[in-house]
Amino acid sequence: RNIVYNLDKADYYKYPLIIKDVRKVYPGRGGRAEKVATKNFSLRIKKGEMFGLLGPNGAGKTTMISMLTGLYPPTKGNAWVAGFDIKHQLEAVQLQIGYCPQFDVLWEDMTVKEHLVFYSRIKGIPPHKEEAMVTQAIEDVKLTRFTDFKTKALSGGMKRRLSVAISLVSDPKIIYLDEPSTGLDPENRRQLWDIFAALKNKRAI
Repeated sequence: RNIVYNLDKADYYKYPLIIKDVRKVYPGRGGRAEKVATKNFSLRIKKGEMFGLLGPNGAGKTTMISMLTGLYPPTKGNAWVAGFDIKHQLEAVQLQIGYCPQFDVLWEDMTVKEHLVFYSRIKGIPPHKEEAMVTQAIEDVKLTRFTDFKTKALSGGMKRRLSVAISLVSDPKIIYLDEPSTGLDPENRRQLWDIFAALKNKRAI
């Protein structure tokens, strides 16, 4: 906490993520008391750092990710992604992040490349940068040989790597991974963590 509070204003642009006193309270319904999902959470993540947020069910992990990605606003506090804050500069924040959900969001009849082109356009990647970013993302997750394969022809491990590649297409400053190795066998899990270890040099994970 002291590290977060002692930062100068210019330091906010140096770190992929700074969270300061973020709190989320859900109002009570049907006579029930309000629910505190996240209580005054503070954290700083450095470039090149791979940080794991652990806790039991109901601890507020998913709520925290939802606030950092813009799905829910915090009740109090704020967070900064590469210097942009989630309360007032959310559009800029979302251009700096990549997100790999717990369950793959893929279409069976689209190829690996088509998925990445689709998501890069959602992210607003300029046309002249699109091809290079898509190619780089495919190479980063070691799917080059499967560029033109449809999703239905991929194994579970390859589909997971494609979901990771989707989070990379805009060259984000930070990537959020929600239980990325769930359901994978030990070999695919090991391959995936090796990929993460290589990716973290340019960003936080």
